[in-house]
Amino acid sequence: MDADTLRELLNDFKAGRLSEDAVLERLRTLPFEDLGFAKVDHHRSLRRGFPEVVYGAGKTVEQIVSIAESIVKQKTNLLVTRCDLAAGEALVRRFPNGEWNAEARTFALELSSRPRVGYVLVIT
Repeated sequence: MDADTLRELLNDFKAGRLSEDAVLERLRTLPFEDLGFAKVDHHRSLRRGFPEVVYGAGKTVEQIVSIAESIVKQKTNLLVTRCDLAAGEALVRRFPNGEWNAEARTFALELSSRPRVGYVLVIT
């Protein structure tokens, strides 16, 4: 959840479009959601300005998809790195609007976009 999403949530509550229980349910997983095998940091966007990135190496396909579902459920952009072919194919099946890059071994799903202010260079 980023600042814009939090602001929208509060405005929806104030306008009566969301009940108190609905707001509490959305905030329940802040800042972390414990999936048993991973703690998903849903507060990272608020603290750092960008969401958590999923490091796929060493995780099962099921774990990667589960973490991805947790992130996407919060309406946060998703980036999975070190994503092997099996995980990439599973993510494409689960999130058909996402983009799998086999050469870079990444999967990305953009749910919210902000004006882009620059570039990021990743060298590995």
